[in-house]
Amino acid sequence: MDEHAIEIEILADGTVKARVSGAKGPGCLAYARLLERIVGTLTASEPTAESFEPVPPVQLAPVVEQRRQR
Repeated sequence: MDEHAIEIEILADGTVKARVSGAKGPGCLAYARLLERIVGTLTASEPTAESFEPVPPVQLAPVVEQRRQR
């Protein structure tokens, strides 16, 4: 799984700038909504190329465990 990162910069005037990296597709928007809930109103948003990339499919590997009964 790719690592996701959020870079946050707080400017002298109190403006907060954030950059999300590693999250593809709608995952990037989920981080943006989370940041908006934390810092307040979103005044601008610039999607990165990653936000338009397809989300890789999730692959699950089932674990089967057998136990003997006594």
